[in-house]
Amino acid sequence: MKNKRYIFLVFLMTLQSIGQVSPVFAETTANKGLERSELENDQQKNEQNQLIQDNLHIVEIPKVKTDSIDQSEHEVYTPETLDTSEPLENEKQVEPVAIAEEIIIDGYTYVKVGTRQAFLEAANSKKNIVLTADVELLSGDKAEIVAEFRLLGRTSKAVKKNKLTLNTFSETEQHRGLYALEASFGFGDVHVSDIFIDNKDNGGIISFEERIIGTQYFDAVEYTSNGGQAFVAKNGIIVINDSTFTQTSTLERYNKAFAETSHLFLSGKTTINHDGFSNDVRVGPFLSIQKSSISSGRVEILKNAVVSIETKKSFVTGTGYSDFTLEVGENAAFTLKVSGDLIEAPTSQRPLHYIFGEESAVTLMDESRKNKKTGMNLARFVPLRGRSGELVISAGMDLIIDSNNRYSLIEQETVEDAIPIVIPATTKRVILQNARSDSNAAYNGKIFNLIGNDKGNLFVNSSRIDLYRKGNLSVSTGAFINVTAAVNQNGRGKGNTKVISSTNRNFADTYAAIYEDEVAKIRFAAEVIVPLEIDDIKDTATKVTGISHPDATIQMSGFFTDGEAFNQTIDVSKDRTFSYQLPKTLKVGSTVSFSASVGGEGAVTRVEKQVIDTLPPSAEPLLQTVSINEVAELDLTKLVKNIQDNSGIPPTVEVANTLEAKVGRQQLTVRLTDGSNNFSEIIVPIFVYDENSRVFQTSEKSGFLLWGLGLEVYPEDVTGDITDYLNQRIERKVWSEVEELPSADFILESTDLEEIPLPGSYQANFTYKEYVLTVKIQVMDKKQKINVMIPKKVLFGSSDVLSNQIISPQYEVKNNSQTSITLSVLGLTEEAVSDFELVDLFDKDKQKQQASMSIKTEDAEVHLNTSMGEEVLGYLSGESSKAFRLQGSYFGTYEKILQPKYKIKLGFQVNDEK
Repeated sequence: MKNKRYIFLVFLMTLQSIGQVSPVFAETTANKGLERSELENDQQKNEQNQLIQDNLHIVEIPKVKTDSIDQSEHEVYTPETLDTSEPLENEKQVEPVAIAEEIIIDGYTYVKVGTRQAFLEAANSKKNIVLTADVELLSGDKAEIVAEFRLLGRTSKAVKKNKLTLNTFSETEQHRGLYALEASFGFGDVHVSDIFIDNKDNGGIISFEERIIGTQYFDAVEYTSNGGQAFVAKNGIIVINDSTFTQTSTLERYNKAFAETSHLFLSGKTTINHDGFSNDVRVGPFLSIQKSSISSGRVEILKNAVVSIETKKSFVTGTGYSDFTLEVGENAAFTLKVSGDLIEAPTSQRPLHYIFGEESAVTLMDESRKNKKTGMNLARFVPLRGRSGELVISAGMDLIIDSNNRYSLIEQETVEDAIPIVIPATTKRVILQNARSDSNAAYNGKIFNLIGNDKGNLFVNSSRIDLYRKGNLSVSTGAFINVTAAVNQNGRGKGNTKVISSTNRNFADTYAAIYEDEVAKIRFAAEVIVPLEIDDIKDTATKVTGISHPDATIQMSGFFTDGEAFNQTIDVSKDRTFSYQLPKTLKVGSTVSFSASVGGEGAVTRVEKQVIDTLPPSAEPLLQTVSINEVAELDLTKLVKNIQDNSGIPPTVEVANTLEAKVGRQQLTVRLTDGSNNFSEIIVPIFVYDENSRVFQTSEKSGFLLWGLGLEVYPEDVTGDITDYLNQRIERKVWSEVEELPSADFILESTDLEEIPLPGSYQANFTYKEYVLTVKIQVMDKKQKINVMIPKKVLFGSSDVLSNQIISPQYEVKNNSQTSITLSVLGLTEEAVSDFELVDLFDKDKQKQQASMSIKTEDAEVHLNTSMGEEVLGYLSGESSKAFRLQGSYFGTYEKILQPKYKIKLGFQVNDEK
């Protein structure tokens, strides 16, 4: 029996319906092109170079009180800013030299100086000086300057600071320092800014004699000296801003004080380190106050300043003052480390004042034992002399007074009208601590030594003084310190400061005595509400951030991803923020605990935060191969591998699309979703193959799909070169796991097909890279050749309002072959429909126009619809024809023209010949 063979031919049929008129048959095709153009606009940006000028720091203006009614108050003048508009010039050093080039900087005229001779000539000519190079003055050099003298270390902030080195001391001269204002001037201010100073002299940078009244301003100065004294201004005022001073001594004759003055003002960020040759703290102290017309002594840390002073001598000595004040301004930070006396108090009861402003932070540290100096008074560290002496502790401040080598920490007169020490309830923290004195080893260190009538003058809360009760004074030589104190009624007032610890059993009867390591300690800490806010913590976080009290300490604990536990201490910055850089990521879903407290005692705020899961699950796609007949039976569990999620809980797996029954490379989207609704989509490549395909998988994730369609030909169709013929005639495609690849690289390797073949079966081998696909070739007998003619277009319509009949012209299928064939309808597909539908039965509830239609020959009638299967329409013997037409019923209206279009697929099969 010979092989059966189908020929598939398609024609287009169109229905038009109009009201009671003859059918109109028409077909319209419209193509529309779209053009697109791009415009490009070039924009040019003009850039201007702008010189950025840095200003010198500004010093606050303190008022200076005097005891003379004839003497007016003097204000500290604000240093002028530098004009940076002129660049640095390289100047030649020529000696001798005339007055050098002048320059105006911020309204003041300066002489540019780059040599020693030029410096001396400019100074003696009463000129302001700006250095253009380093200058060193030699022994015997002397320059007398006028009031309002100004010295700058550079012409602008754009260039480096220059250095002034002083070697001016002469054995034959009376000590006057480097510069001496002439006595006849009587008054003068001096400004020194933006300069390095190396002082090898034994006097001050600028020396004010006793009759000279004025202010010396030093701004952005970096000063070093070996024995050279920084300042001499017995009746003058010293103002230092944003500067660094370091003074040491290895020469005994140069063992001088840091400053001989009565008033010292410090501002900005200023650091001073001071020491001298002698081991006696009274020789070459930090500040020596001499007898002067300004009878009061004063060291003031200005508002918002950050000042650190370390002196291995006494801080203040001298007899030239009626009283002395150490004042720290609001919100300033002041650290003072002293190896001698804080104030070398005279024998008379001159009042001493320690005034600390609101929100300030003050540390007074006695380091006399540490540095093993001699000559200090070991009886007390902080003396309060006279009934008007005072220690003022302000609201919101932090105070530490610590001694390790004194009999008592604070010595106070205790007459009835003496000014009490008041600790407000709003104070952040006050720590008073004292270790026993080496010279008084039999006694433990005291916090207070009350001299006089044994009346207590310590109050915890200034707003409730009327409710205080006095404690008992202990003067025994036992294991308890001498403390007299008053606390709020019952010591338990709500919101009041608490005594956290005390080494005196008689301090307050509600608190137990504590004594450790031979150190007496009293700690006051206000009851503070500690805010604590933690920013959300994600599993990708590299640091943890939040806000709290500016003096709080944060304890943070939790677990890292690997399960390691951690506990971290974090300090809060002054702007209330804190952060911790994570060394590893945190365990997702775990709880991180935080606690915040101020000073380690009092109220504690606790917060817990869960680590937020933001990372989606992950997986690796696996290349799948599936037969075209089994696309609906794909095993979804094998699409991906290594499914992971940082939560440790398996995510849900879903497939977002389906496969088509179509050969080639397709893909499925696998969606993984974790418990926090984080999701990821994994693209899985699929090779759908059939009997004409072959899959070559190179790994779990990669491979190639080769497909080639077999060929059926007649012997006379095989012409020309066999290789060229097969490469052109055989349809073939190739895909990787990613995309379809060019078929031009999929070429013929070998074939057994001859140039003039006989009917029979053959094959051709096509290769892509090293992969081979065998394609079947069938050479047919001419007797099986089918030659038919069908109409290109079949029209139908309806104009019969009464019967609604569908009619069409008669069409013909002609068999030009010598063999008989079977004519079949294989299917019907929609091409263009608008409110029209082919149905088996009329459904009046549908909104569409409807029709029932069939194709009819003399042999059979086949009903047409889009879901029909293969049906035989008739048989044609060799060289014969068969007529057909379309017919049916139209169930719609005739209110508008309808133009549905369908394609009919016909099949032709050679009949068996016996």
